[in-house]
Amino acid sequence: MGNVILLDTHPRFDEVVIVTTNLKHISRFESEGICVADWQQTLNNFDSDR
Repeated sequence: MGNVILLDTHPRFDEVVIVTTNLKHISRFESEGICVADWQQTLNNFDSDR
């Protein structure tokens, strides 16, 4: 089971992206209008950008 870190809203952030290994979190947070990314896909994208 993964951990979720809740980031409070802060005026300096225009956008918050939650990166998670738990795919259930994606639909849960996206339904609230929060951008969510899969951890493995994020790593793959990062590696391919190098």
